[in-house]
Amino acid sequence: MTTVTLPARRIEPQAARDGRMGPRARRIRVWVGAGILLWAVLATAEVGRAYAAGTDGKHHLNQARRTLDGSGAAAPSQGLTHALERARRAFDRSQQRSSSPLLLPLEVVPVVGRQLRSYSALAGAASRVAEITLATTEGAQRALDRPAPAGEARLSLLANLSRLAHRSEAELARVHVHSSTGLVAPLARQWAELDSQLRQAGKRLHDGAQVLDALTAALAGPRRYLLLIANNAEMRAGSGMFLGVGAIEATGGALHLRPIHPAGELRLQDSGPALDGDLGDRWGWLQPGREWRNLGTTPRFDATASLAARMWERLTGEHVDGALAVDVVFLRGLLAATGPLVVGPDTVSATNVVEYVLRDQYAGMTIDTAQNARRDRLGDIAAAVFAAIESGSPALRTLAQEGVRTARGRHLLAWSVHPVEQRGWAAAGIDGVLAPESLAVNFLNRGGNKLDQFLTVDAAIDLRPSGGTTEILLRLDVTNQTPPGEPPYVAGPHPQSGVGEGDYLGIVTVNLPAAATDIRFDHGPPLVASGRDGPTQVVAAPLLVHRGEHRTIYLGFRLPGDGGALTVHPSARLPPIRWQQGASRWVDDSARSVRW
Repeated sequence: MTTVTLPARRIEPQAARDGRMGPRARRIRVWVGAGILLWAVLATAEVGRAYAAGTDGKHHLNQARRTLDGSGAAAPSQGLTHALERARRAFDRSQQRSSSPLLLPLEVVPVVGRQLRSYSALAGAASRVAEITLATTEGAQRALDRPAPAGEARLSLLANLSRLAHRSEAELARVHVHSSTGLVAPLARQWAELDSQLRQAGKRLHDGAQVLDALTAALAGPRRYLLLIANNAEMRAGSGMFLGVGAIEATGGALHLRPIHPAGELRLQDSGPALDGDLGDRWGWLQPGREWRNLGTTPRFDATASLAARMWERLTGEHVDGALAVDVVFLRGLLAATGPLVVGPDTVSATNVVEYVLRDQYAGMTIDTAQNARRDRLGDIAAAVFAAIESGSPALRTLAQEGVRTARGRHLLAWSVHPVEQRGWAAAGIDGVLAPESLAVNFLNRGGNKLDQFLTVDAAIDLRPSGGTTEILLRLDVTNQTPPGEPPYVAGPHPQSGVGEGDYLGIVTVNLPAAATDIRFDHGPPLVASGRDGPTQVVAAPLLVHRGEHRTIYLGFRLPGDGGALTVHPSARLPPIRWQQGASRWVDDSARSVRW
């Protein structure tokens, strides 16, 4: 066999090959390399500008969301619409930058291209969300900036706003959210956040439309609602004591408020309607079906309102379609829209009505002489405010803003036998119902005085997950800060209370989640109520706090699981309860979710 040996191939170094290139070839190579480098620099800068614009848009959108959370579409237009417009423009810039022809070469890169296309789609979707929200807000504000209508024009306004909400909800539903499959974690989180925000915005619009539909149905009528007027100086569970009772009628968009009666003069002569279920089992000993001032022993307004409606029918023979409860905070909000009003010899306004109702109207009065004057003035204030609203004089946007704000703190509560209206009141958060995960702390004044305004309450929640359950410790710090020199009708003593001047006598009630076990109420006196209260459990015990005294109350219980959630409900107290859980602090002017 003949062996052929091939000469070894010589591989020349790159430098040697470059050395044989002509000057033109070398220049081309240098220019190509410089072009690629320049493209990389410009492409990186373009991506950076796209990201910066998206971040700017997100900042402005969050700013607008905080404003909307504060007062809804009725918020002041200057800041809200400006933030939404800036968000839309920023997201548009971000989409344009991320879709720039300069970045086209990157789109053919399998992984990088997917991220780039997804980011561009994200910016476009966010821009569309901002655009829809801006158009909705501007449409609502144009309607609210007009003079307040009455009658049929009022119904037309509500119908137009409802159509706007429904249309915007449908447009948001058409905004496409891309799948997060194959995306880097930060971008996937951005899509998840947008999806969550779309759901929240859609729910907000859906709820808003339900509220508007309920208002339209209630005002179109004919409807008769029972009106309960509460005084926050003397508290019940989730509202003040109902000291004024009347009826408000609606037909064709017009409202008619009938005379307000002192609750003490409407006591039923018989035992009143039957107290069925938990309300009767827990609180029947207070005869809430006979004595209007003993209503509100439970924060479940659906139970209270239903009983009040049956009491009114037993007393007057009139059927009512629902019930409304309002207090001095709600009246203050209405006065902010109507402006000051003359009530008898006095002028009340948003700046003085709280102090007037809680304290000033009792100046110079004794227990014997104060009763009729106090009752008449409270009813007169409510009548004057409703009359001013019906006359078409209120600032419509202020009225909407105050309605949203006060409703969150249980200063306006509503219940109806009509499903459309009840769904609307639930969507507005004014139905006053509890849920299985609810936690509510309340104090029922039993001293016949007006000292709740001087009773400060600090509440703290301590969560201790362990071994498949969570131990929860609730601490209530209660201080009686009644100053000297208060009118006798404020500070007492009521001759039937058995306590001294400035002493707070009441009942502390706590509604706990349905799943709570191992309930320990470290309070001392025997419980006056315990057991089921609708979807929750309730424990209640007597409370006596002398003037200047501080009391600490502990309540412990367990919930299943190492994680969970509580909904802390507002008490409608003035001043509100101050809450703390870990590093979080808040006042109970709205419901608060605590998660762990």
